[in-house]
Amino acid sequence: MVLKENNTIWINDICKNAIIEGNELRKKALQNPSDKSVRKYEEQRKLTNKTLRREKHLHEKKKIGEIEINRYNAKKLYEIGRKTEIDIETPKYEEIKNLIRKLKNNKDPRENSIVEELLKKGATVLVSKTRLKLIKTIWKTETIPEEWKIEIACPIFKKGNSNKTENYRGISLLDTYFKQAYDSVDREELWKALAILGIPKKYVNLIKTCYGKTLCRVRYLQGISDPLEVKSGLKQGDALSPALFNFALEKIIRDINDDRRMEISNEQVMLAYADDIMVMGETKEEVINSTFELMNASKGMGLHVYEEKIKYMFFLRRPPNIDSIQVANYKFGKVDNFKYLGVNINYKNDMHIEINDRISSRNR
Repeated sequence: MVLKENNTIWINDICKNAIIEGNELRKKALQNPSDKSVRKYEEQRKLTNKTLRREKHLHEKKKIGEIEINRYNAKKLYEIGRKTEIDIETPKYEEIKNLIRKLKNNKDPRENSIVEELLKKGATVLVSKTRLKLIKTIWKTETIPEEWKIEIACPIFKKGNSNKTENYRGISLLDTYFKQAYDSVDREELWKALAILGIPKKYVNLIKTCYGKTLCRVRYLQGISDPLEVKSGLKQGDALSPALFNFALEKIIRDINDDRRMEISNEQVMLAYADDIMVMGETKEEVINSTFELMNASKGMGLHVYEEKIKYMFFLRRPPNIDSIQVANYKFGKVDNFKYLGVNINYKNDMHIEINDRISSRNR
């Protein structure tokens, strides 16, 4: 007997033992299909189904009792409805080996100087019983070796005054409308967001473990600094960081009422894809209000808008002569066109500009 993964949180040890016993008798009946073995299997199958129905009924009865007791306690009632008891399997041998082989080449090594290419070449040997046991121990205890918590940051000069630290960036910093986005994410708020967005508790705990007491050493030219503790932000160059940043932005968008809805009439519109966010409205006031809500929601996650990068544009044949609009203490400059998700958008809604851009790009 094989159970589907959906809606099986009521499965307990009694159910598992009954299923295992039934499967064993089924194997014996297939290997030696005598009347006695087949009869034993049929009897066990009926008993297993009866056990599953009974345990499911008891689980549902218990939940109904909890709901009845807490029907006047809105917070507790909500927690009961949101509670997940997903039993996530330990990573398997083939799964770990395939993940190692998918690592990207030409990445800066960690403090142990081991590059991804070496890990990929030795994937089969690395995922030996010893390594697999280590990963299973990490999965079970939700702790990682202290050496894994040390990161190496390689600052890269962008532009401007080379003596100012803000003109350098980490090797994987996103080009975003939020100022120092990866470095500014509030971790505690992010953990709360992951739970609200329905990420299983096991995954959240493992992510928190990877970010617990994170140490960073800065490598510049031929030197390397002493370890520094990092208490906020996401790891630069980490494969999980883009996904975590997307979760942070998803929570921000959900915190404001627009929530990426496309309402054509008498409603503000907010389009969001990863860190590219575009706010639209029928009037200047609508755009200002939506942007103000976005900025406030972002502050809770530790993110602040990048004033120099945010621009606004009127979709009018005769746009008003306004050089900038002000939202709170920020001033955003006016433009006649900009690119959103790689597409050129202009105030005349003229697609010929985008077509010419694509032709020029193709001919390069």
